[in-house]
Amino acid sequence: MHDAAKGEYSAPMAPAKKPSKDATEATQLGLFGAVPRMQARTRIAPRITERDQELASRLPANLRLGTSSWTFAGWGGVLYEGRPSPSDLLADGLRAYAAHPMFRTVGIDRSHYAPLDDATLEDYARGLPDDFRAVSKVWDELTACVFPAHAKYGASASEANPDFLNAERFLTEVLPPYDRHFQKHAGPFVLEIPPMADKRLPHEGSFADRIDRFLSRVPKTYRYAFELRNPELLTGSYLEVLAAHGASHVLNVWTGMPTLKSQMAVPKLLARSPFFVSRLMLPPYTRYESRRASFEPFDRVVEPQDDTREDVLDLVRVANGRDVFVLVNNKLEGCSPETVRALAEIVVTRS
Repeated sequence: MHDAAKGEYSAPMAPAKKPSKDATEATQLGLFGAVPRMQARTRIAPRITERDQELASRLPANLRLGTSSWTFAGWGGVLYEGRPSPSDLLADGLRAYAAHPMFRTVGIDRSHYAPLDDATLEDYARGLPDDFRAVSKVWDELTACVFPAHAKYGASASEANPDFLNAERFLTEVLPPYDRHFQKHAGPFVLEIPPMADKRLPHEGSFADRIDRFLSRVPKTYRYAFELRNPELLTGSYLEVLAAHGASHVLNVWTGMPTLKSQMAVPKLLARSPFFVSRLMLPPYTRYESRRASFEPFDRVVEPQDDTREDVLDLVRVANGRDVFVLVNNKLEGCSPETVRALAEIVVTRS
């Protein structure tokens, strides 16, 4: 909790309970499976058109386009040849995904719900091209300032998190398997700060101090990007501490955040970012569940977001050679691989 008199953020007197194991495992199963990929029953091939090849060859080298996962069966005939089953995608989908020349990054969201182990990361790395980089979300037990009011957090729901940005736990519980098996393929770590009620927001100075302490401890061999779900936290102090450590703000499209264009207009944000991560998820004022119900099986674009596409083009233009990672969720337009193709088209033809 924030002590206004001291400008400090302090943990509650009693530690909050961790999310239940059952809730965590259920969430993981809903993402990329709770077990690492094993021997594929069917070898999956990426679907690569002549236009895909041409666009990929003309994209800027500093731009990496990708999706928030690789395991949607609805992408058969879109990103994958044929109709691979969900189990086949779990077994061989990442290798096939990374073999597509246009898709040079991917989001690993499963790591948001629990740290990934050695076997999982070793398996993910198998067969990836040397130049492929994955963007991993950091365990929410370390990135939640206040645990969301959700049943999966049990007694911790709506409680302050005593391990918010605990660098020691990141170094001992999250990072070691990356060091051993995935360092070559590790893109930026994304630390998503879940949304909070206004009355629970930390003071600007204490929030920046907590980030400063975390970034002072973690190794510079990796990149770190912070994603906000409360626009009030996008302040000068926050951006200053990120710049001081070579970290970046995630430019996100999410229901409660300003548009990409508005975030890019924040003073010094573009000028001081050493690299860029943009996560395109939910248009303003939309809901995840309703869009999922409307867009499944995610095999076509349903609602093009022309303004967001233009904003991504502007980001690529102003990056001026700095690395840009763009990750697209199905809930943005209906089919993230097709959105990636549309972004590639606009970048190649109008940059």
